[in-house]
Amino acid sequence: MEPITFDERTTASEIWLVGAGDGAEIRPSERDPSGVLFTIRNGAPPIHVQGLTLSGSVHVAGGRLHITRCVFGEDQAHAQRRRSLQGSETPPPRALTIVAGDAIVEQATFLNFTGGAIAVAASGNLTLRDSQLRSNQADFGGAVLVRGGHAVVERCLIEGNRAREAGGGLHVIGGTVVLRNRTVLRGNEASFASSISIASAGAVSYVLPTPLAHYVFVTGLLVNRSLVTSSINVDFPFPCPGGVVGH
Repeated sequence: MEPITFDERTTASEIWLVGAGDGAEIRPSERDPSGVLFTIRNGAPPIHVQGLTLSGSVHVAGGRLHITRCVFGEDQAHAQRRRSLQGSETPPPRALTIVAGDAIVEQATFLNFTGGAIAVAASGNLTLRDSQLRSNQADFGGAVLVRGGHAVVERCLIEGNRAREAGGGLHVIGGTVVLRNRTVLRGNEASFASSISIASAGAVSYVLPTPLAHYVFVTGLLVNRSLVTSSINVDFPFPCPGGVVGH
């Protein structure tokens, strides 16, 4: 499909993109090397995407996007064409980028993106629930890169992602991130901070409960919350050692 932009010129009260059955897919246009499927800007009606395989990138620059039961998987043939047209110096796009507006993503899977799965920046807001981010890679934040805005990640699995530089699972250089309710990062890789990399301008916290047989350190006077104040180079929350009984 050709890239679509939803903005104040879009004459609808709501828009629903719904897969008609297993295997329903949206692919980027072969004529467009960017790989962008659609962009949402200020003034657009609420956009709902449900039950689709999205073999390209989605940009949110305003408005409201709600994604349910979708699979994000990079079209490898298109990615090769993009690299040949744009050159290796142009960084590949993320599956989902939010720089303004709100994105709610539920029961989604992000697989094998060479530019990373998700980026949040500026005034973007992300709520990610009951989702999996696996086998994605990027220079920073193999799964998730947060440069501003706010992200809540709830009941999610972030596994087997890789960063060539820092933050195999999560790289935060600005904005705030709340990991909560059994979210776990495991088996991620990076040259520095395989699970979570945090710069001084970023803030990360974890809200209990953790997955079974995992723990976090609860600090200060906070109730039911642990502040993550440094980069983490192991699986997180921390797996409990064998034979240890907690209360």
